[in-house]
Amino acid sequence: ALIIFWRYHIVTPCNAMGIPCIFIKRTVDKHIKEIRLDTLNPTIQFCTTETGKSMNWSPISAEFEDLKKMMSELAASRIKAAFLRYDT
Repeated sequence: ALIIFWRYHIVTPCNAMGIPCIFIKRTVDKHIKEIRLDTLNPTIQFCTTETGKSMNWSPISAEFEDLKKMMSELAASRIKAAFLRYDT
């Protein structure tokens, strides 16, 4: 029903599968910016020690079905184009 975790590689695929996620941002070093988090989907909430009490602990999962369909269709068309180009 809800994933609460601090690992980018856990939260991101769970979110893509439609599971609501909350990303726990650890404050290991406040002076180092984690650039990998810049690409984290905006639908995933960040939780820190400062924002924990004001979090929505019952988030609604993001809807990705249209995007998944478009990506599957694009991948299939590129595979077909490559097959036709190199078929001898």
